[in-house]
This record gives sequence, C-alpha cells and structure tokens, in this order.
Amino acid sequence: MHAEEVASLRFLLLELRVISLRESVEDTVGWKIHPNLPFSVSRCYDWLRSDRIPCEVTARKFNEVWRTKAPLKVHVFLWMMFQDKLLTKVYRAKWSDDDPRCPICLGGQETSEHIMIHCSTAQQIWGIMRSVCGMPTNFHTLEELWAAGKHLKHPQDNSVKAKVTQLFVPAVTWALWLARNHFLFRGMKVYIENVWEMVTHLIREWGLYCVGASKICFQSGVLLVEE
Repeated sequence: MHAEEVASLRFLLLELRVISLRESVEDTVGWKIHPNLPFSVSRCYDWLRSDRIPCEVTARKFNEVWRTKAPLKVHVFLWMMFQDKLLTKVYRAKWSDDDPRCPICLGGQETSEHIMIHCSTAQQIWGIMRSVCGMPTNFHTLEELWAAGKHLKHPQDNSVKAKVTQLFVPAVTWALWLARNHFLFRGMKVYIENVWEMVTHLIREWGLYCVGASKICFQSGVLLVEE
C-alpha cells in the first residue's frame, strides 16, 4: 500500500474505536442531518449548498470549488484543502509521531495553508504568476488566495481566456501538492522550474479539454489564449 493509504487506514481505525456495536440492537440506516427523513443524494446536496455546513468553507465557496473547470479529482482536492483535511504533516501528527515541519523548506509547520502560500516554493511560484498575469499575491489565508484568483476575471467576462485564468489557482495548488508528494514519497527534489512547467502543462491540458480553447501557450511569460 502507498504510504498515504496506510496513514488513511490508521486514521480510519482510530475513528472506528469509538463506535460500539450491540448484538441486541437491530441495525438501522440513518443520518444525523435529517434524523426523521431517509437519506437521499438530493437532500445531501441541498445540505452541502446550505449555510449549515459545520466547517470554515461557506456554501458559496463550496459551490465555486465544484464549478471549477478542472478534473473531478482536483475538485475533491480543493474541497479538502479549504477544510485543511489534506494529509499534511500537521494533520498526520494527530495519530503519528511525524515531525510536523514542512519537509521542503523546514520553515514552519506543514499545514495546507503553509504548502500553498507560505512555503518558499509556493512564494516563488506565486511570484511568477504575478509577473505573468498580474495576480495579486498579498494573500495570507486560503480564502484570500481563492479571492485573488477570482480577481483575475471580470464578472461580465465569459470569454474562453477568462475561463482559463480561473484555472490558475487550482493548477498551482495541485502542482504544489504533487511536487510535495513526489519529494516526500519518491525522493524527487523540488525545482521551481519543474513546478512551473507542471503548472503550465495543467493549464494547457484543462483549458483545451475542459474550457474549449483551441490553443494555450505562454510566450515570454505572457499567457496567450485562442478561442
């Protein structure tokens, strides 16, 4: 099994320890959201879109994540990132003795926010993004990061290029997460040029297949999109 799969299994076993089963009680199916109503996908989705979600991600933010023109696995990744549920060093410290420091920069505890914003690798990548498209980089939280990505698109602009720019934050965060995992589990050193190459590859791939652009390229550090 992959190291992260083993960690997930251990966490699941810890969660199951608090559950007690009694042979004298008949099994029933239910859910806490609507105890008096049977579970259905539509009711679950309505709850996820409501303002009663017990986490830091608002309903509006949740909807925006799932509307992103990126693959489904990236939607799930973004959703977990905003809730700080990625298997970071700090998250794994709940059940392991891992050093919680960032394995790449050793400059702080490895949380989702650190990986995507405060790590030296992330800061350099966002610096490149600022020079390429003028994206503001004065963000300190994941919510501010998402807002900075939205700033690149005018509310009335539905062009293909505008849709491509909305892929920047998902592509950069996904590339940073992959680079971190490759370093941690495969021993591959993190080079800024390789991470940036991954970012541009993801933007081109998602833009061509998810947005419908005919051509996407970066020339002299400038994004060019043809519809």
